[in-house]
Amino acid sequence: MATLEFGVINQTSQKIGSDEITDHLSLVLHRLGVADRLKGELILVEDQTIRQLNKKFRGKAESTDVLSFPQPTSHQIQEDDGRVLGSIIISIETAQLQADQASISLLNELKMLASHGLLHLLGYDHH
Repeated sequence: MATLEFGVINQTSQKIGSDEITDHLSLVLHRLGVADRLKGELILVEDQTIRQLNKKFRGKAESTDVLSFPQPTSHQIQEDDGRVLGSIIISIETAQLQADQASISLLNELKMLASHGLLHLLGYDHH
């Protein structure tokens, strides 16, 4: 079974159940049959920050819900033993809007978006 060390960096004022999100990511890895020791980070940001990142790295001057980067962006991850996946960055404002539209909790939307980002970091694509 995979060992997941995923730090959560919340750059917003919103209180989030980060343990529930990381537990969910561990379950996703287990269901995929991933058995590595993996490290990464989940960064929760405001729309303005994700819009800037989306423009800089994808050339799109708009907000998005989730971005994945194969290298950690905060440099808080030590590469001692374990495979470093990178960073998943989620806009809390866009996540809340999508949660409201789908009539689900913000936490469930964050789990889904974190899973989406994790799959990208593992090499899955939209094709």
